Amino acid sequence: MDKYVVEQNMPKAQAAIKKVFGENPAIDKTYRSAMSGFGSAVLMSGLLPAIAYYQKNNPKVVDLLVAMYDDVKDGEGLFNKFKGDKPGKNKSKADRYEEEEELLAKSVSLKLVLNLYLKENGE
Repeated sequence: MDKYVVEQNMPKAQAAIKKVFGENPAIDKTYRSAMSGFGSAVLMSGLLPAIAYYQKNNPKVVDLLVAMYDDVKDGEGLFNKFKGDKPGKNKSKADRYEEEEELLAKSVSLKLVLNLYLKENGE
């Protein structure tokens, strides 16, 4: 993963956090952990199982990721974006790898920007 790409995504991550949690959010530390867990789940289980699991068990994480994409409206849309080939358009392994790297870079950006909004001392 390229740190330059992660840094480029940080303004979009800040906008996504404000969209999902409100203008002046105080976010619980568990969301930072959940974003870390999402990246691990993608690497261990794959992109689609990770999205499906988090959509069911921690939908705010998926909402944050959805807000990072201009062409996706909800968790189902995010799942469908990566689901697979459209008729007549097969994705190569390189394309799938690139999409996964893009999503991981966006999740790392979110995790880093979440540090700005963490609640202090369990407030």
